[in-house]
Amino acid sequence: MMPNNLAAISEHLQFLGYKIETIDDQSFAATHPRKPNIVVKHFDMGTQLTSPFWVTEAAEADRIGYLEAVNQANRKTTICRYISGVNKDLYIVTWFLREYERTAFATFLDLWDCDTVGLFQQLDLRSYVG
Repeated sequence: MMPNNLAAISEHLQFLGYKIETIDDQSFAATHPRKPNIVVKHFDMGTQLTSPFWVTEAAEADRIGYLEAVNQANRKTTICRYISGVNKDLYIVTWFLREYERTAFATFLDLWDCDTVGLFQQLDLRSYVG
């Protein structure tokens, strides 16, 4: 059984058109036809949202350029952090550090969309991600 916060977030994302697939009793995956996939995980201190992306060979060939693009993205985000993983994949991560409340979570998701969809489309980073 999911914690209350996680269940409410799942319902909210379903309302917005995400398909939800339970991973375990503390997390689920949310997929959308036009937005990045999200893994949502409950922790005692809050709820973490992560979007994973696979990088292209260009990120390997131009590692400095790729990392510069990741740093540029981080300078422009509002609530998210772009992270180059040890396997060289890219992760966009943020935390919702409060109990679910519809209006607050809707505002949070607007900022998430700006930092993921909107920002990602503006940056040189997209040439490194497949």
